[in-house]
Amino acid sequence: MKKLLWMLFILTLASTVNAIPMMINYQGQIEVAGASFEGTGYFKFAIVNDDGSATYWSNDGTSTGGLEPVSAVSIDVTDGLYNAILGDTSITNMDALAETVFENDDLYLRVWFDDGTSGSQLLSPDQPI
Repeated sequence: MKKLLWMLFILTLASTVNAIPMMINYQGQIEVAGASFEGTGYFKFAIVNDDGSATYWSNDGTSTGGLEPVSAVSIDVTDGLYNAILGDTSITNMDALAETVFENDDLYLRVWFDDGTSGSQLLSPDQPI
């Protein structure tokens, strides 16, 4: 099994003024078997509560109870670095973020990664928002 390393670089929230869609710019770094991953990565995202038992949003709208969404988002990874705009509906398999998500306390971003050969793996720990 390949070893995965995940590190959060930036997590920012775009404001919602005059019907501007809510989006989170999320960047990270991924390693597979101790080397920076290069190529197309398949990511799944969910915003969950502090113990991961409730899902408030997921990239494809299918996650419940903190479980893995069905469909992945394809993201180009260069030298292990990737960037995702969560809530950007112009991206395949990406649902919009509703303002109501942020009415909840103790939000965390949960991420799964698939390098295209090892299958989807939950990255940990969940990152606080």
